[in-house]
Amino acid sequence: MGSRARHSLAVAVVAAAACGKPAAAPADGGELAARPADAAAQATPPACSPPFRTADLPLPGVTADQLTLAYWLDRLGQSADLDRPVLTPEEVDRLDAAIAIPRDGYYPQRDLLAPADLDALARKVQERRAWARDRIDGGEWVAADGTPVGDGARRAIDADVSLAAARPTLRVALADLLVRCTPIPQPLLPPSLDPRLDRNACSTVRAQDGVRVVARWPNGMWLVETRLSFGWISGDAPLSPPVPAPVRAAYERGPRVETTAPIAVGNLRIAAGTVLPAADRRGRRAYVATRTGFVRTPAAAARSLRPTRRSVTRRAVLERAWQFVGRPYGLGGAAGGLDCSRLLVDVFESFGLHLPRHSAWQSRAGSFWIDVAGASDADKLRLIDTAAAKGIALLHFPGHIMLYLGRDHRGVPRVLHALGEYAERCDGGSDRVVRVPAVTVSGLDLGRGSGRRSLLERITRITVIGGSPGPELRGVATFRPTPAPAIPKDRACHDSRRAAIYAMPERPNADQPLRIVAALDRDPGPATLALVDPTGRRVDAGVVHLGGPPFGLVATVPRPRRGTWKAVVADGDDVIACQRVRVAGRRPVPAEPNDGPVWEPEYAWHVGNENLFALWVERLFDYPVDEDRVWPDLHSLLRDPARNLLYDYRGLGEDELIELGPDCADLPYTLRAYFAWKMRLPFRYRRCKRARPGKPPDCSLPGGGDNLMSRLELRGKDGQMVPRDDVTAFSLFINYHVSRAVHSSSGRTHPEDELTDFYPVPLTRRALKPGTLFADPYGHLMVVADWIPQGLDRYGVLVAADAQPDGTVGRRRFWRGSFLFDPDVTSGGAGFKTFRPIVFVPEPADVPLGSGPLWITAEEAEAREEVEAAAARGVAPANGADSSGVQPVAVAPRAAGAPAASSGRGTPPGAAGGSSAATGGRASPSGAGSPPWTGGVDDAPDAGATVGGGPPELPWVHRIGRYREIGNEELAKTRRYTRFSLQQYRGSADDFYRTVEGLINPRPLDPVARQRALVDALMEAVSRRVTSIANGEEFMATHREIVPMPEGAAIFLTSGPWEDYSTPSRDLRLLIAIDSVVRFPDEVRAEPHRFGLRPDEVDERVAQLRAVLDRELAARSFSYVRSDGSTWTLSLADVVERAEKFEMAYNPNDCVEIRWGAAADTEEMATCRRHAPDDQRARMEALRGWFRTRKRPPN
Repeated sequence: MGSRARHSLAVAVVAAAACGKPAAAPADGGELAARPADAAAQATPPACSPPFRTADLPLPGVTADQLTLAYWLDRLGQSADLDRPVLTPEEVDRLDAAIAIPRDGYYPQRDLLAPADLDALARKVQERRAWARDRIDGGEWVAADGTPVGDGARRAIDADVSLAAARPTLRVALADLLVRCTPIPQPLLPPSLDPRLDRNACSTVRAQDGVRVVARWPNGMWLVETRLSFGWISGDAPLSPPVPAPVRAAYERGPRVETTAPIAVGNLRIAAGTVLPAADRRGRRAYVATRTGFVRTPAAAARSLRPTRRSVTRRAVLERAWQFVGRPYGLGGAAGGLDCSRLLVDVFESFGLHLPRHSAWQSRAGSFWIDVAGASDADKLRLIDTAAAKGIALLHFPGHIMLYLGRDHRGVPRVLHALGEYAERCDGGSDRVVRVPAVTVSGLDLGRGSGRRSLLERITRITVIGGSPGPELRGVATFRPTPAPAIPKDRACHDSRRAAIYAMPERPNADQPLRIVAALDRDPGPATLALVDPTGRRVDAGVVHLGGPPFGLVATVPRPRRGTWKAVVADGDDVIACQRVRVAGRRPVPAEPNDGPVWEPEYAWHVGNENLFALWVERLFDYPVDEDRVWPDLHSLLRDPARNLLYDYRGLGEDELIELGPDCADLPYTLRAYFAWKMRLPFRYRRCKRARPGKPPDCSLPGGGDNLMSRLELRGKDGQMVPRDDVTAFSLFINYHVSRAVHSSSGRTHPEDELTDFYPVPLTRRALKPGTLFADPYGHLMVVADWIPQGLDRYGVLVAADAQPDGTVGRRRFWRGSFLFDPDVTSGGAGFKTFRPIVFVPEPADVPLGSGPLWITAEEAEAREEVEAAAARGVAPANGADSSGVQPVAVAPRAAGAPAASSGRGTPPGAAGGSSAATGGRASPSGAGSPPWTGGVDDAPDAGATVGGGPPELPWVHRIGRYREIGNEELAKTRRYTRFSLQQYRGSADDFYRTVEGLINPRPLDPVARQRALVDALMEAVSRRVTSIANGEEFMATHREIVPMPEGAAIFLTSGPWEDYSTPSRDLRLLIAIDSVVRFPDEVRAEPHRFGLRPDEVDERVAQLRAVLDRELAARSFSYVRSDGSTWTLSLADVVERAEKFEMAYNPNDCVEIRWGAAADTEEMATCRRHAPDDQRARMEALRGWFRTRKRPPN
């Protein structure tokens, strides 16, 4: 039987409830659990007469050919590969091991080789007998002729038998044996006298299956335990002699074979479909029990034996299941029949899967399951079909379980099951019970309109055997338990880039918590992360699951023991990754300040650490999505040890020292640089010109930088040319050099440009992992932070993190109102992008100070270029560039062949052997080896120290190498990185949103739930605007002067009070959000298939959506503080109604009432005390077209 766990005897008292919900009693009605047949008969009024009928087969709606195996093989073969394994033999073993794990309210099959717990069995016998007496005394059970149970049977039930002296023996049934629930051989029937519902039938032992015989009862019956139940069998039941020791393990724990045809063993005939213990490794011989002993099957019978350890395929399951079609129904095996749960036990026994006895337990014995109680019929059907595409689907409701077949040729869902009965509504409004005589095929509408409801309406759980939930079902699926993981020997303990294990901190030690993170490219399913300490003891550290993709498992040990640990990701014996971790006794000693690179790239970027980067970003922002959190700065997030997987990774207490307050453009760079610094990976940034109408950003300018720059080049309060410690070096690098170089146009480069920090990626779930950049067409950058999977009644959410000019950090949901997109690339490329990979080339060189890193801001550099370009043309520079105060200062490289200032390492730029950064073999103008950058007067060392008008002599610094960027052509073919793709720009904006929304919600959406979700997002946007305008009012209250209004498109991006307190960008997004909410019913009408609607349902659902929209908008309200300090409340319906006013409500010089669209001469407007100057209002009117068309110019 493989690794069957011990069966808790607590289950024994429910053994007879073959299809019933487990209870404290053996017969709770099976399919009748919700309403016993006899009770239904007594409650039925005369109008519904007769109260019972027996159904004709096929059942209503089912055609005769649908009862044939050929029909379903042909039907399902049109859409699925019937021979593709949904479980391999190895996966069957792991699932079977999981099925054998006892759980709360779940009991697997009993291991008959485990020692018998006679005390527990005695208690259960007492409970069973008391329970049976109550049913008999209450008249719920009667004799087969309808009379009360006789005194003899009562005495047999009441008889006490001590089990203290029992000596259980393992024997084998020589024929199918009915196990009785009580120690009497007679049936106990309900008053309906349906012999199929014998309440004294607990289970059936199949021929050649094991039986543990415990004790003889006074009436001669045997108390026995079987794999599925306990109870009593006839005293003369055909049993083998006790199983001898050499054969015991084979009978209960060894491999099994199944007969594919009848075979004869002496005078004994073994039926087809009998499961036998294998007598050899190849399964060509089997043991057979006889009355006198145990023999092996003849060699000639080998062709009629098939190992049960085989792949589970759809074809094989159907072929096995159809062997039972037409078999009579019988609760607990009554009258030789099958009930729903025993049917599935017998079907999957053929594959070596040992399902538990009861339907409720079977519903928790799959690879995963989905609880659907409360879901609509439409949602259930969508989930059922999605689940069936993953593996073999079982459908359960309390008291019953079914095998889902799929849709017939008319699209009607069908199931195969042993259904005892269902109800139908008859004239007069009462129900008639319809008895189903045999295992058969039916639809799920049986019983619709009756008091019991239809089968579909009653379904509460979908169970899948085989497969993985995938993105469609991850948010609703519950994985099976994980068998104890196998711990590999040291020589077999290894991981890979696609299944990598990282130990944190960088140098694990006993003074810091030990965190283990497994970063996995593929879904690990139910696998877990196990930790083994240096003594070999398994440590229960608790596991946090992240992703995916990528997928992550995180375990933390607060106080790790010194020595060598082992971390293992495994599902039972399937070891996915293993890593040995050495834990030192104390923290590492900090390095002394030095003049080396900001950090040295000791490792290269690859799929493993890219996955880790994604998981780190996800966990950093892993807060409930319904919480509208805003953090004052990034370092507040990074100082949370529970969320920051890299907290104190260097062991320097660095996260309490670093302060980071990036804006939206800095955030992606800051996150990437922080991770690269901690993990010692390459990092680079470019300096770009801003986008202009018709001209995308250009990042081929000098002045970019990377982590290879010497610490002597870092600017700080103590000047330059100063050795720095690790933490100070990083802080200066990110807060001064990177933040002053990058801006919103850095992420909006042309999609096909290769001299960029980012490149566009495919619109796939795998490509859009956390850490991916989203750039909108107008200057806002965000970072994908998390994917919240679609739930049962909850829409999925793509969450991004963004930062504001004041350094605050928050999150946004993906929708049209927050993720603005335009496929037009004339002025640059919006959309999803990721960091361009760079490869370290170890070519040491000495370069002049300032040859690579940024020495002035991007704006100053652009102004300088305009000055130089105008001078070259012999004209005055435009836009006052000549007054920028930026003057060129030449920096002369050291002459070729001249000695370097620093110990002769490497070659100065320009000398033989010098090199420049390259992309695909082309020279790159940024980074080490790029043309010397000439900074401003104040920035250049010894700026005034010129001799005879010549340039100043600058110090030289050492670079350990350079970076090579990977071009688009290589990235389009790569398997190492996320692929380059122009998919986003090949369709319309609608195509873009439709594709991404399909990734977020891969199952069809409930349109009402989606409508409410859009209103939720609108409410979130409005709430943020309340805060933003309140901040502006607070500023205006203390600053009486007029805030200057920039010209033209500069209203969207400038600096100073206008940038901080005006809301043109926010209001444009709000207008787009309002459009998305209001137009959603029209979207449903245009594309009903996306929402699972039939054409004939569209009009009704659209009308329903409009009504829901009106109610939801009216029900959501918020308040703002008016100019006189009083509070005014508005609803979202008010906001929608005032949409036109929000086209001119962004000026901080206007009172708060105007900014919330208050109409003139109203009570709301009466408190207004401030108006924008007339000239500003006139300019706002001139720019109103951008807001009216919902499209602004790029910047």
